[in-house]
Amino acid sequence: MQTNSFGIEFGYEMIAVVPWAYWLHINGNLTSTVSVKDMTPFYYFSPCHKQVDKRRHWDNMEMAKNIPNIKIHTPTLDTSQWMPPPYKDHYKNDEYKFDKPLLIVTNKYNIEWGGRPMNFLDHNTLVWIFENYQDKYQIIYSRFLPEMGYDDTVDTMDLKEFTMILPEFPKVITIQELYNGGSWNELQLRLYANCDKFITVQGGTSILASYFGGVNIIYARKGGELRCFSYQSWYNLFGGSDIHVSQSYPYLKVAIRSLL
Repeated sequence: MQTNSFGIEFGYEMIAVVPWAYWLHINGNLTSTVSVKDMTPFYYFSPCHKQVDKRRHWDNMEMAKNIPNIKIHTPTLDTSQWMPPPYKDHYKNDEYKFDKPLLIVTNKYNIEWGGRPMNFLDHNTLVWIFENYQDKYQIIYSRFLPEMGYDDTVDTMDLKEFTMILPEFPKVITIQELYNGGSWNELQLRLYANCDKFITVQGGTSILASYFGGVNIIYARKGGELRCFSYQSWYNLFGGSDIHVSQSYPYLKVAIRSLL
């Protein structure tokens, strides 16, 4: 059987399509997989993976309506045809090891639901994290920029942290500094596989980090995940992560202090 993501949003693909494809693989029923740009590393188990030149967009959801668990804003998942791939085991490596334990901080900054950005780590929060944890952890900061070509439905905006904040924290490494060509997503997977501490934001970054166990501290001010309590009820099923959600910057700092 072939699975096809149809260019739906990254988060939907990681929740519904990838675990379905892996379940088919484990049961000997997967023949091929189809997805968009640079998703091959996520389908490492596929007998035949095809990449199509198609931009992700919400409008593509109509084509994916028959995929199990495609309605992701739910308090429960149907796990009868669902099994997340063991990315941590598969991508564990000796290349991305550092003198200190890793802390991966992921971010985004784009228009959300037709309005201003809401689910992002602002300048003050980033400075606070870097100041307080750069000596205890090797911090990797990850936010994809427009020129990288990974916009998901909406265009990425300029948070200006690369010019206004990161130059003041040379101990913090950006994912861009580690990139030496090839697949951005494989780089992410290899970094995440060596990490047990994550600070993420609502959306795809919080889902991806949840595949790798350890602690995932999520900043989510708005989103369907909050309405149906999916963070609390099934995000841990991706990889056994200890999930903690904060809806304000003060509470986020409290969570970080207690968990890191």
